[in-house]
Amino acid sequence: MLSNLLRPILLTLVELHVDTIEAWMLESLSAIIATSRIQGLTLVCCTFDDLNMGTVATVATLRHLRQWLNQTPVRAFQVFGWIWPEPDQTDRDSFLVALFHCPTMESLKWHFMDFTTFGFDNIVLGMPVLELSKCIFDGNDEIGNVAAFCASVGKSTQLVRLTVNAFGIYDGIVALLENVVTSNVRHLVLTYSELGGKSWWRTLAPLLTACRLETLDLSFNDVVHDDVDARAAVFENNPTLEAIEFGGDAIIVNGHSVGCSRR
Repeated sequence: MLSNLLRPILLTLVELHVDTIEAWMLESLSAIIATSRIQGLTLVCCTFDDLNMGTVATVATLRHLRQWLNQTPVRAFQVFGWIWPEPDQTDRDSFLVALFHCPTMESLKWHFMDFTTFGFDNIVLGMPVLELSKCIFDGNDEIGNVAAFCASVGKSTQLVRLTVNAFGIYDGIVALLENVVTSNVRHLVLTYSELGGKSWWRTLAPLLTACRLETLDLSFNDVVHDDVDARAAVFENNPTLEAIEFGGDAIIVNGHSVGCSRR
């Protein structure tokens, strides 16, 4: 019934925003999307009340969306809170590979995702804008999958704006910045990654100075007042950097929160 009602409308759309939808509805919707002209899709708060039904529906949905990615010039895909039961890893990974490798993708934003079992080793990031917020890359403070993701950043020739967070391990942050140095990334948001501590900044400063960034957002990283000098040195020694944001850490200098831009 849902398919019959929505199909004539959906087949005329170029962009679609879906908010708060259950598993069976998303499955029916994705079947229509697979053969549509939709180039921009946003999914918000997609949930599954029944675990068994949710698993079946998720697999079907992933296959439909993979078909959509493979045969449609998709330009934007955003997910905010798509909570799914764990599908077969082959179906999940096939979908993610199609998503990351979509040749027409301009903006990919995904909030809340566990990538710990997804291998980034052969992933080439072809989109100009990538935002992976509150996504998990590795458990137990291991560097393997984080390093693979960071290497894919370094190999990308298209990626310009990158947002990642929850890089809670020091080696992962270093690996990311090492690859940003060799990449075309010009705008980096690295938040919620526990960058507090002067010794960290003395190590990270040379990497940040070498990056060809224009803007840098390091908010919400548990930074303390003692880090200000190291941060200022990064800003002064990087000729391409136009603005740094340190908001959310309650650092006050001369009565003002820390954040600066070149005039």
